[in-house]
Amino acid sequence: MSKYRCSLLVVDDEPSILDTLKMLLNTEFEVLTADCADAAKRHFANREIDIVLTDQKMPRITGVQFLEWVKQHSPRTMRLMMTGFAELEETISAINRGQVFRFIMKPWHVDSLQDALRSAARTFILERSHEQLLKEVLDLNEKLTKVNTELENRVAARTKELKEANYELEHKNKMLEKLALTDPLTNLPNRRAMDRLAERELRRRERYPSPIAIGIIDVDHFKQVNDRYLLPGGDKVLTDLARCLTSSVRNVDFLGRIGGEEFMVIAPETSMEGP
Repeated sequence: MSKYRCSLLVVDDEPSILDTLKMLLNTEFEVLTADCADAAKRHFANREIDIVLTDQKMPRITGVQFLEWVKQHSPRTMRLMMTGFAELEETISAINRGQVFRFIMKPWHVDSLQDALRSAARTFILERSHEQLLKEVLDLNEKLTKVNTELENRVAARTKELKEANYELEHKNKMLEKLALTDPLTNLPNRRAMDRLAERELRRRERYPSPIAIGIIDVDHFKQVNDRYLLPGGDKVLTDLARCLTSSVRNVDFLGRIGGEEFMVIAPETSMEGP
């Protein structure tokens, strides 16, 4: 049992009953008293009340009406009512309108009254503990949700960074591969690239036999061009020749520079007589 000491507000228009109940219950509860509903409402305005025990017959307002007010303004307060009139209609009204936790008949017995109030206190503490536990669970769920959201955002951001880095790396690798297989002067495939293309085409013809022509083009007396026009002049001849050869081959053919002034043509589906 929790050591929490519940506050108890006793409402009765008879001072002797208030004094008796306060003396009887003060060891277990923080007892407050009020001789009418207005005085009781002032207690509610000043502090939280855990349990209220009210008489049914009071001036200007009945216990049922007061408990109905308590239900509206302090729904967490446990509500008990005592009365010396046992009419069934009043009992039903008290239960339905004020949602009374326990109905105590006058003259009450001390043991029965204490048991009723102890039961109300246990219920109040259990409900508050449940609310606190639920709040802690909700807070924990909110924290976990926040942590999960942060982790998901970090993972998403990291995934995006890795994706971009992989894309950039793949792009650079393709560029490096292209540079490794491209002649920098003519932008044609170089010797390595042409060797691969020739090997690929020859393997293909092992499965699907068909004619293929491979030709080597060598520029005669190119050294004289370099001697007369120097290297820039020689480079100009090679680039012009590359453009001329490119325009002369088919789209399915491969043209590359395999040496200084040497070019290679790979022409699939081409016999000695031509395509």
